[in-house]
Amino acid sequence: EKMSPANHADIWAPDIRLENYNNTPKNKKKKTCKNASYNVAAELARFQAMKSLRSKYARLISKHGEGGKHKAPPLAFDRWLARSALTRATANSDGGDHENEVGGLMSREPLLPTAEKTNPGLIADLSRTFPREVAVSVSDTLTASSRMAAEKHDRTFRKSERKEEKGDEHATSNDNDTKKLVKAAKRAAKAARKSNGSNDPKPWLNLEAAAEALRDHAALTADKLGENTNSTPSMCVEKSTSRGGDIILLTAINEETKTPIKPYMSLNKAHYDKLTVLHRRFGGSDGDGGEQKKQQQENATKVDSLIFCLLCRYEALKGVGSQCAVPGAAFDDLKPYLGNTVECFASPLNCRFERYYSAFPGLEYAFGSLGSFFGDGTLEIQEGSFEVNPPFVPEVMTFMEKRVNQLLSDPNKGPLSFLVVVPDWGGGNSTADACASSKFKRAASYISATDHVFADGAQHRVSDRWRPSSWNTAVILLQNDKGRDKWTLETETLTNVVKKAFSRAANSSSAPAGGKEDVFAWESRGSRKGGRHGKNIPIKRDNGAPYKKRKWTA
Repeated sequence: EKMSPANHADIWAPDIRLENYNNTPKNKKKKTCKNASYNVAAELARFQAMKSLRSKYARLISKHGEGGKHKAPPLAFDRWLARSALTRATANSDGGDHENEVGGLMSREPLLPTAEKTNPGLIADLSRTFPREVAVSVSDTLTASSRMAAEKHDRTFRKSERKEEKGDEHATSNDNDTKKLVKAAKRAAKAARKSNGSNDPKPWLNLEAAAEALRDHAALTADKLGENTNSTPSMCVEKSTSRGGDIILLTAINEETKTPIKPYMSLNKAHYDKLTVLHRRFGGSDGDGGEQKKQQQENATKVDSLIFCLLCRYEALKGVGSQCAVPGAAFDDLKPYLGNTVECFASPLNCRFERYYSAFPGLEYAFGSLGSFFGDGTLEIQEGSFEVNPPFVPEVMTFMEKRVNQLLSDPNKGPLSFLVVVPDWGGGNSTADACASSKFKRAASYISATDHVFADGAQHRVSDRWRPSSWNTAVILLQNDKGRDKWTLETETLTNVVKKAFSRAANSSSAPAGGKEDVFAWESRGSRKGGRHGKNIPIKRDNGAPYKKRKWTA
C-alpha cells in the first residue's frame, strides 16, 4: 500500500501509521470487523425513526410557538442528543447493571435517547424561549416518543439469541404503563373541560400531548403483539459512481423485491478511498492492524454495507457543525512539538490519523476507532499526546475537562499531553476558563472567530471543506510534569503556530491570505455547497448588516 505523503489540504495523513498504538489493556485485544455491529435494514429504520422524531419536535415547537412568538433555541435538539449520548456512554462503562433500562436498551441503542426521565438540560434549553410549563410538556412528550421509537426498533432488530422476556412480567409492565397513560389522559381531559370559556390554550395542549402519548403506547403495544408475524427485509448495498468518477453513491436494495430504498447515501471518492484503506487496516479477520493478505482480501460488499451504515448513522445524527474537526495544517505544524496526536473526538470521516476515539465504536472499530473517550478504557491510558475537540455542548465539555484532569492527576501515569480546542465563551465559568485556570496548563492561545476555520462535519459530501468558526476559539495545552518534559511548547510558539494553521489560507490553495471569515456569508451559499437551505438563511445578520459574498468560496 504505497501512498504519497499528506499535505495540509489532504483529508488525512495515510502514511502516518499508529498501528502499534496500544495504550490500554483493553486495546491489546483489538476489535475487528467480526465485532462491527451493522445491519443495513436496522440502520435505515433508525434513520427513519430519528427523522420522525425531529419532525415531531418541530411540530411540538410550532404548536406551542403561538404563531411564531416563541421559537426553540438553535440546536436545542442536537444538544439533547449529545447529552443523551454522554449519559449512554458513561452508564455503559461504569460496570452497572443496565437490565433496568428496558432490558438493557440503553446499552444497545447507539443513537435514539432511551431514558425514562426527561433530561433537565432539554427543559432548561427550551425554557430560554418558552414558558417553563410548555418546555416541560414538550420535553416529556419528546422523551416518551424517543423511548418508544427506540424500544420498537430494538424489538424489531434485536438478535434472535437474546434472552426471552417472561410473558407474565411483560404483560404486568405493559398493563401498568397503560394505566398510567390512561389516568394522565383523564386528568388532562378534566382540566381541559374546566377551562371552557377561558382563552388559555395550555390545558388543551396538555390534553393533546397526553392523548398522543397514549396513542404511541397503543401503537407500540400493537407492534409487540404482532412482532412474531412480522419479518424484516433482507437488504444489500449497491455502489455506483458519478459520470465524472468523483462521487460514490451507495444504495440499499431490498433483496426480495430488488427495489432501491431511500435515502441514498453519497460521499466523494477521496473519503470513500480513505474508508476502504482504514477498513483494510483494521477490519481484517486477524485484526492486528497490519496489511497482511487476509486484510487485503476483504469482501467488497461487506465494506460498502459498513460504509453505508456509517453514513446513515451520521446523516441521522445531523448537527454537522458539532462534527467539525481541527484543520489538517494544525496537526502537521504542531507535530514538531507534540508529535502525532490522537484525536479524542473524531470519526472515520473526519479523522486526521488512522487511530482516534469516536462516538459509535461498535460500528467504527473496523475503521480504526479506539472506542469512546468517555468509556472506561480511556481511564487506563498510560501515556500519549492527544487532541481534544469535543462537541460544543456544555455538559459534554465539562465531562471532558474532568476526564482529562483525572488522567493528568494520576501520579502513576507516564507522559501525557492534551491539546484542548473549545469555544471561548467567556463569562468566567466556561470550559475554556476551567482549562485556563488548571494547574496543568502549559500554554494557551485564543483565536478570533473571523480568523480561522474548522474542517466541516459534512466535508465528505460538500465542495467547500472549510467552515468558518461561529465562536472565538481557545487552544489550551494541558500536560502533567512528564508530558511537559517530553513535549515542550510555550504560549508564544503555540500562538504563532495555531493562528496560522487554523486559517483558511493554510489549508486551501484557493483561498487568499489574510481574508476574514464570515459564518453568516458561508451559510448563505445554499445547502448544495454545505450552507443552509434557502428558507433557513436569515436575510441579515443579527446586527442588521447584510451578507457579503466571498468570490473565492467554492
